[in-house]
Amino acid sequence: MDISHVIRGADHVTNTPIQVLLYDAFGWAPPKFAHQSLILGPDRSKLSKRHGAVKVTEYREAGFLPEALFNALLRLGWSHGDQELFTREEMVRLFDLAKTSRAPAIFDFDKLRNLFNHHHMRQAAPERIAALAAEQLAKMGLEVAADDPRLAMLVGPLTERAKTAVELAEQARVLLAPELSLDEKAAKKHLKPAAAPILRLLADRLAALPPGADGPAVMGCFEAVAAASGVGLGKVAQPARVAMIGTDHSPGIDLVVRAVGIETAVQRIRGAAARLEAE
Repeated sequence: MDISHVIRGADHVTNTPIQVLLYDAFGWAPPKFAHQSLILGPDRSKLSKRHGAVKVTEYREAGFLPEALFNALLRLGWSHGDQELFTREEMVRLFDLAKTSRAPAIFDFDKLRNLFNHHHMRQAAPERIAALAAEQLAKMGLEVAADDPRLAMLVGPLTERAKTAVELAEQARVLLAPELSLDEKAAKKHLKPAAAPILRLLADRLAALPPGADGPAVMGCFEAVAAASGVGLGKVAQPARVAMIGTDHSPGIDLVVRAVGIETAVQRIRGAAARLEAE
């Protein structure tokens, strides 16, 4: 079959002498044999499903990029100095079988997510990440086009926080969902009667913005309301954030307003103010 190299796990070392003898018996030139270190789980036992060792397609469905998985697998039993992160071109150019290790390799799933996948998501083209996010959003029951300008606007900031495409979609869904889902804990903390006049003033300021207002213009409304109300910016932004998207965790407040849409933002902020005034 003209196989030149046989590269396999170290657990096959004991098979090799017998196979070499078979090559000799048939008068064939044996290939070069190399035995890679075994891949173990974090507890140093044989990698199995209980460690999260699943089919490649399951990693894709979980929001991992192919290059991240390549990068993680490359670093199992091989190194190039202290470098951890590699482009596909670097992987091909720098790999040297002679630099592989004899010691068992540990597959660190947290490292795959937090280092390799997070890095490669940030390096990927925004349009590609937007398409992956749209695919995941559809699975969550929210249809958003991959070229939706709101999604395009969110990809950069959310990729700084999200480690997988699934996480990014979950964070985007909060901002893009047509219906508001209120976190009672966040509401109890930030939506208090004292916030009602602040929210009213903010809604009026935002309503006066021209269509397509940019981030600085939106931010200017929050800063003006904070100054006029004699409170810190957080006392304006946090109640407004909960009023608009139901949670107090999100990217910058100006991005929240633009993702939700100024008209919807004003409607939700005024609605929250009215409920607080009625208490």
